[in-house]
Amino acid sequence: MIKIISPLLYSVYQRNHLNRARVAIRGKAARKFEKVEAAFRPCGAGYDAKPKWQVIAGKSGNLTFGGHLDVPAGGWYTLKIRTMRRGKTVETGLVGKFGVGEVFITAGQSNFANYAEPRQKTKTRLVSSFNGSGWQISDDPQPICTGEMGSVLPALGDLLSDTLNLPVGFLCLAVGGTMVSHWDPDLKIPEDHRPLMHEALYVRYFKTYGPDFLKTYGARALLWHQGESDRESRYEDYYRSLKKLISRFKKDIGRDLPWIVATVGNSQMDRKFGAGARKGQAQVIEEGLALAGPDTDTINSRLRLPGSSHFNRKGLAIHARLWFAMIYYHLQTGKI
Repeated sequence: MIKIISPLLYSVYQRNHLNRARVAIRGKAARKFEKVEAAFRPCGAGYDAKPKWQVIAGKSGNLTFGGHLDVPAGGWYTLKIRTMRRGKTVETGLVGKFGVGEVFITAGQSNFANYAEPRQKTKTRLVSSFNGSGWQISDDPQPICTGEMGSVLPALGDLLSDTLNLPVGFLCLAVGGTMVSHWDPDLKIPEDHRPLMHEALYVRYFKTYGPDFLKTYGARALLWHQGESDRESRYEDYYRSLKKLISRFKKDIGRDLPWIVATVGNSQMDRKFGAGARKGQAQVIEEGLALAGPDTDTINSRLRLPGSSHFNRKGLAIHARLWFAMIYYHLQTGKI
C-alpha cells in the first residue's frame, strides 16, 4: 500500500472565492513507478462509477511523490491514489474522508475550550478538529486547547455545516483562565524551568500551530472569545494588549486573516465588573482591527454552571447560536 502523507483523514481545507481548494497530494510508494494518479469522489457515491484519474506526479528516484488536485467545495470525499508502470497499477492507497469547506481558528480562554458541561458530540459528523498531527471528528473534549469537559465547537460546527452543506474544521487554541496579557507576543518561555500554564502562550500556541496550519489548510477567520479573567482590567490596558496581539499575529502569518472578537467581560457574574474588557473589545472593532462577534455577556447565570462563567447544556446551545449568527452575517456580507 502507498503511504499517504496528505491529505489526512477528516482534514478540511478552506474553500477560496471560486468555491474550490488546491489540495496537496503527497505520499511514498514501496515500489518503483512511472507516474502517480489520483481520483476523488463523494463518499457514498457508489463504486460502480468509474474514477476520473488525474496524473499528479511522474517518476521519482526516492519513491516519494507530490502534486495537487483542484477540489470543489464539498465532502466528505474519498481519495484514491495509484502508482503506474508500463500501463499497469503497481500500488494503491486510500483516504476515506477529507473535505473542502470552512475552517476556523478559535482562541481565547475557557469558554472557547473544554470547561462546559456536558461534553458535546457533532450530530452532522461533518465537523472535525486538528489535533496537532492529524484530524479527528469534533467530539469533546477538543484537542490542543485545555480542559477535559464540553465545548461550543460541536454545536457551532453543526450549525455551520447544516446551513452551508459543507464540512467545517477547527483549530482550537484556547487556554482556560487566561488574561489577554498572557497572550502577549513578547512573553518568552523561561530557560530555567518548564513553562507554566500561562507563560508565553503566543509562542506555544499561535506560533507553534498557526503558520503551518494556515499554509496547509487555510482558514476563514480567527474567532476570539476572552475577557472573563479581565473583568477587573482597565480599558486602556486591555485595548493595548488586544490590539498588539491582533497586529502581531497578522504580521507573523503574513496575511490579513480576519479576527472576529466576542464582547465579553463576565458581567452576568457581577455587573460591577467587565467594563474595561468590553470597552477594549469594542475599540478594536470600531478601529477595524477586528469584526464584531457575539455579546456573550447576554447569556444569563441560569444558563451557566453554578458559581461559574462556564455554560451548561442550554447555555452551550445559545452560545453556539450567537456565534453562528455573527459568523454567518460576516460570510453573507463578504467581510470574511
